[in-house]
Amino acid sequence: DLSEELKPPQRLSEDRAIHLLQEILEIVSFIHKKNIIHCDINPSNLIRCTSDSKLVLIDFGSAKQIGIPGTNSANQVQASIPDYAPAEQKNGNPQFSSDIYAVGIIAMQGLTGVAAKDISRDPNTSEIIWPSGTKPSPKLQEIMEKMVHPNFRERYQSAEDVWAALTK
Repeated sequence: DLSEELKPPQRLSEDRAIHLLQEILEIVSFIHKKNIIHCDINPSNLIRCTSDSKLVLIDFGSAKQIGIPGTNSANQVQASIPDYAPAEQKNGNPQFSSDIYAVGIIAMQGLTGVAAKDISRDPNTSEIIWPSGTKPSPKLQEIMEKMVHPNFRERYQSAEDVWAALTK
């Protein structure tokens, strides 16, 4: 699983982190088009196939399908690894941008070499505080900070939006 590739304090290069983001965003885009919020995107739920080196997302046990009456009540959408889940998801109100948040945390872990549970947040704003000496280029930093914004309304609303920002 991806946690083998993201072992702290090992850090990914910026190019490798962008490639990883794109790999995961492709998967997220596919499931979101099916009106599914995964609710548990984390490195141990991303498996790299040995045959083609592509990532596969597993464990849809916490997933929420949008628009289907009676699917997943609010208390069933908690991520099993809360370090990758944003506040609205922890409060039982996941959004598509909740999965975007998780992808951003994964990429931040890879770039900084700091485990998700150890990434600091500003106590007043809940915004991510980049570990000293680990900030990426200003453009990537801006993209990632929008991905992990504490307010889901301020995040990218789709994987396609993130992809567009990455490829500008």
